[in-house]
Amino acid sequence: MTCKGIIFDMDGTLLDSMGYWNRIGEYFLAYHKLPKDPEIAKKISQMNTGELLKYLNERYGFHYDKESFYRAYHEVMEPVYLTMVKPKPYVKEFLQLLKGQGIKTCIATATRHSTAELALRHLGLMDDVQFLISCSDVGVGKHRPDIYLKSCKLLGLPISETVVFEDVPMCVETAKKAGFRVVGVLDEYATKEENALVQKLSDRCIVGYDELLPQKVVDRAV
Repeated sequence: MTCKGIIFDMDGTLLDSMGYWNRIGEYFLAYHKLPKDPEIAKKISQMNTGELLKYLNERYGFHYDKESFYRAYHEVMEPVYLTMVKPKPYVKEFLQLLKGQGIKTCIATATRHSTAELALRHLGLMDDVQFLISCSDVGVGKHRPDIYLKSCKLLGLPISETVVFEDVPMCVETAKKAGFRVVGVLDEYATKEENALVQKLSDRCIVGYDELLPQKVVDRAV
């Protein structure tokens, strides 16, 4: 089968950012100028967004609703993206190689559109892809294939000619069920079980993007 387009996830796939997302509890406490508390920071970092919203409202008397919490959740991370997050090694080289070969690319992320765009522009990656799309743009998370199907439509390609790059088992599974071929990206901040499941579900798995580059490109980047 021919690959004419690639849909990339962002966090943990193109960007080495999951270690920072794992510290969201610590950043949230700092965002609200609350005293540092390693135990609470660790506890809330392990919650999903719904649990975190409920916990913060009950413990600290906040009045977040779903929409205001979603905004705050990403505002907490914006300084982190601008000061600490970097692309995974050889991402820039791989995106430029694809561009040179005429392969269409886009980024489909669960991160808020404005936050993701801020990060990608800061890192100089926005010009290397056709467009960015967020789950907030399609109104549903990656437990459903909407973002991948919308990306395909915007790329002007059929599913059979489009490959998805993902690092999370649920997302790999969603894309596979929708008929996409998937390249799993193993992430050092994922658990062994998560990486093993990504490997099992994907059509191909990589540890780094140097595996997909000609050696001469790798040598030039070093």
